[in-house]
Amino acid sequence: MRRTLIIKYIQALLIVISLSISQVSSASTDELKRIFASENAPSGVVFEIVDWDDEYLERAIPWVNQQIISLRERFPGLDIAVVSHGSEQFALLKDADAAYPEIHSNVQRLITDHNVKLELCLGHANMRGFYQDDFPDYVDIEASGPSQIAAYESLGYDKVVVMIE
Repeated sequence: MRRTLIIKYIQALLIVISLSISQVSSASTDELKRIFASENAPSGVVFEIVDWDDEYLERAIPWVNQQIISLRERFPGLDIAVVSHGSEQFALLKDADAAYPEIHSNVQRLITDHNVKLELCLGHANMRGFYQDDFPDYVDIEASGPSQIAAYESLGYDKVVVMIE
């Protein structure tokens, strides 16, 4: 009974988050432009990836990669994190590496080439019956993607919502 209530709560939270993201997509584009135009580097940048398409990372990771290159050219040493907490994170399951080899290799390159963390949402994974051990060791698993993003923002990181068509 308690588990059912927790799952329903998390599902409702994910719906609210997805609606919020759709309302701020142009603001996030403006946020990236504002960061590039700034005289001073922000404390850091956190890229938020949330979509309901399992293959979304095929488009999102190359875009994030390019933004990281550009941001670090502008602000060398800038701290950057990437948090994925929608259905796209399930392409990174260990068992999905054969179905999504390019996503797995692109994520590994993103992490090693740019020294960034890619963090996934355990709450969403648990709702779908997956656990931390179901994901490869090269990604970090956090209890909640939205909470992790809030933690970065509390440290002064600027959030950029990844919206790729």
